[in-house]
Amino acid sequence: MPTEQTGAPVPPKRDEKSHWILGMAYINADDPRLLVPLPSKLGWAVNFGNPRATSFLFWLWVVWLAVFLVAPLIVHPSRFSADPTPVLWVAMSNLLALGLVRASWSFRWSDLKQIRVASHGLVAMSIGFFMQTVVNGPLVLWWGAHDSSRIHQLILATVAGIAQTAGKLLGILLLFKTRLPSDVRDSARYGLLVGLGFAISEITLIYFSWAWGYTPEKHIQWGFLIGVWERGSAALFHINSAGLVALALWTRRYWLIGWVVAVHALTDFLAGAGMLSSAYALEGAISICAASVWVTFPLAYELSRRVEDYRA
Repeated sequence: MPTEQTGAPVPPKRDEKSHWILGMAYINADDPRLLVPLPSKLGWAVNFGNPRATSFLFWLWVVWLAVFLVAPLIVHPSRFSADPTPVLWVAMSNLLALGLVRASWSFRWSDLKQIRVASHGLVAMSIGFFMQTVVNGPLVLWWGAHDSSRIHQLILATVAGIAQTAGKLLGILLLFKTRLPSDVRDSARYGLLVGLGFAISEITLIYFSWAWGYTPEKHIQWGFLIGVWERGSAALFHINSAGLVALALWTRRYWLIGWVVAVHALTDFLAGAGMLSSAYALEGAISICAASVWVTFPLAYELSRRVEDYRA
């Protein structure tokens, strides 16, 4: 081995600790490994500095979706042959989400060639829901599940907005470490795809929890079409809010993240506070909230594009 005595250069020791974030996320472009053992030695982590990380996550996401979609059908085939409502619901909701990403400014059908990027939506959802549960779970236990005033609902909704937006932010940051965007359109497209992955993952998770205990007598509250409408509004929000978060990171206009949190908190508050007893009124209000983010995205994108062109 080369030593200082021989005059040969001594390679610096790698400080792996500096490449870990909270002991869970690993980023090291100089490390050729795709998977690395956790510092606790109790599992493995993806090296988000490796260009192959996104492809690996994509196939992991595909397996996750397949298991969550098919498992209830395998366990209870007779239930779904009698009433395929859950299967139709998840299919229509996911197709609607795919259609809505095309409605977003700057996104083209050809951009779906980058669908592997959407797998980071599963990462974003997992982080966001974990943070939301860690905070809101103890809060509900503290004041009691049956003692839920509008102030309590506002607190829970605000935590949900912050947690899920933070999940999108971290998911997009990890994606940028793997695939650095080349310009503002690239960053916007990546954000929209992460939002699409978030929406599809959330739809599949809801389907799984509902379908696992489904019986033909048990239907989605307020009807099938309203259930699809509700998921469409959520997908529109998640897609464009993730696009805004990506733009905020790329252009350093961090007020866009604050806008996403505020709209998300308002949406969850309306859904949980019970101020609108009519299902149509509630879904209409939620759709307006989602549309406000959808309208904000092209304005922010166009402003960012013009500023980038001016600087160039």
